Amino acid sequence: MNLTYPRPWSHPLLTAHSGAEGFTPNSQEYIEGMIAAKVDVIEIDVHITSDGLPLLHHDPAVSGGEGEEWVIMDTPSQVFQQNAHLIFLEEAFALLKPSSLRINIDIKNPQAVAPILDAVERHGLQERYWFSGLHPQDVRNVRKHWPHGVCMLNLDVEFLGPLSWDYREKTYRSYLEEAVELQAYMVNMHHALCTAEWVDLAHELNLGVSAWTVDTEDTAQLMGLHGVDAMTTNRPLQMEGFFQRIEKS
Repeated sequence: MNLTYPRPWSHPLLTAHSGAEGFTPNSQEYIEGMIAAKVDVIEIDVHITSDGLPLLHHDPAVSGGEGEEWVIMDTPSQVFQQNAHLIFLEEAFALLKPSSLRINIDIKNPQAVAPILDAVERHGLQERYWFSGLHPQDVRNVRKHWPHGVCMLNLDVEFLGPLSWDYREKTYRSYLEEAVELQAYMVNMHHALCTAEWVDLAHELNLGVSAWTVDTEDTAQLMGLHGVDAMTTNRPLQMEGFFQRIEKS
């Protein structure tokens, strides 16, 4: 899955943040709702159970109704199979396979990468997924064992620190160079960091840029003007309509 510039789509790819449009995050209803809405990209958060099954959930533990709590990586899958609010990756992929949605798999536990890639291949989704939630060492581990894994490298706001903009720019350049070395598909950062200059620099290195989390039309317009390639939003339907209005004006 290669990026070329100018981008092949007319406006930034819109990634539905897990739980977008008011759905329960990582639920079957959320997946079905985003399929019906025909969003560009759907985000799912994935952990792994103690017996190696990828489970969709954002937090590291699942809470019960009476104060109970199960840490996912320490708990066998059968504990979660009777929970109607949870869905395993196999079920999610079965729902998504007939659609055309691209899948942003936000890795919550790097140990989940191997079984996720097995499922990607089993369902024939190699051209429709990428990993997010990964930092440099995570990407290195993916590359070591799965050289063709498609990864988006995260840049946390804290990464650049509260220092001068000159220092930030130098640090950002180093980060992009590392992303190139790691053969990242995109870099993923908070929209406040997505200046036109920094987006252009990423494009010069043939890196895509994804902005999170964009929930207002003003910010979406700014990201479009700055040339970001994708943006994560809780309001994909509103953002799609907004860009359509711009394109028609």
